[in-house]
Amino acid sequence: MFCVLKNNDDMYFFKKQNLKFAVVGILTTIIYFSMLYCVIEYLRISIIIASSFSYILSIIFNYLSHYHWTFYTTSSHTTALSRFFIMNMIGFLINFVIMHYASVFASHYYLFIQLISIIIITIWNFMLSSFWVYKKREID
Repeated sequence: MFCVLKNNDDMYFFKKQNLKFAVVGILTTIIYFSMLYCVIEYLRISIIIASSFSYILSIIFNYLSHYHWTFYTTSSHTTALSRFFIMNMIGFLINFVIMHYASVFASHYYLFIQLISIIIITIWNFMLSSFWVYKKREID
């Protein structure tokens, strides 16, 4: 399951891929927080709905960026997208539960709590993206 770095070229590729993953993640986070803040503060929509809406739109950006830029994969678009969807639906549920409790117990701190949720989901997404979502197909 885990990749083995056999030489310096593999290490360079691994570092480059991690850097790209981080750049896409940072841009996704900026998009997410900007949308979350604007929807809550300017449109006055509830925290849970705003968080859900922002999450869905930001993962669309995230998928397209990772598929076309971060990961070199031989997986079909259909396979990668379905795996990405499963990974993010579980991430969505994690986020929903965290933000639900935030809205009940600490609604004034929604941005801080959302940051904690994003850290948890980022670890989840990195692990699954690297080893499952964009995994190269085994050639017989």
